[in-house]
Amino acid sequence: MSQSMAVYDFPDTTGQPTDGSFEYTSPDGTLYEWNGYAWVVPGDGTSGSAQFVKVVGDNMTGDLTLGTDKITLDAADGSATFGQAPLDNTDGKTGDYGAAFSNNGRLTLGRAKGATAFQIYNQTDPAAAVVLNSNGSATFAGTVTSANSFAIQLEADNSANYTTTTDSEGVETQVYNGPTLDVKEVGLALVALKAAAANATDFTSLKSAIATSLANI
Repeated sequence: MSQSMAVYDFPDTTGQPTDGSFEYTSPDGTLYEWNGYAWVVPGDGTSGSAQFVKVVGDNMTGDLTLGTDKITLDAADGSATFGQAPLDNTDGKTGDYGAAFSNNGRLTLGRAKGATAFQIYNQTDPAAAVVLNSNGSATFAGTVTSANSFAIQLEADNSANYTTTTDSEGVETQVYNGPTLDVKEVGLALVALKAAAANATDFTSLKSAIATSLANI
């Protein structure tokens, strides 16, 4: 006795959408979707097209990792880490090398002490125009301007001049509260001193002009 075999007559896929909306139901009732590469059976995440991210756009419900732990895109909060996460996206004190983007906009870089952490190049010069190093030093090829001022920490090596603050995420930061030298105040004082010296008529008036010009320094 011969048995007839069901014929699977998949339709032509030329020009058809690849987002799973182009479907075919086989003679045995199985539903197939076209994903741009093959006909697959939609499933619950363990088989068929549910195992893959669609070419034209899709939504993932879990984290995406590459190289086991080399790159992690966190689906829960939108953060991302590249390489070893610097102390769980916080302050990098563990010495791990890597980068982390938190969901509140913070970028944390972990580098060896003194190593370059951030660089900006232009299209013509071979050297970096801006370099930020992990030991706190920086170089700028151009002019640095500020609407306010720059303050130089005069006793930055004295640990007694620091207080510890903790933000809402539990990250501790050492804040300097020791003596400083305000660059803007120094500049204004020098301008005033130059004008006062030009108008001084004797030593006494010159001495007074110097004292007045430097009063805020």
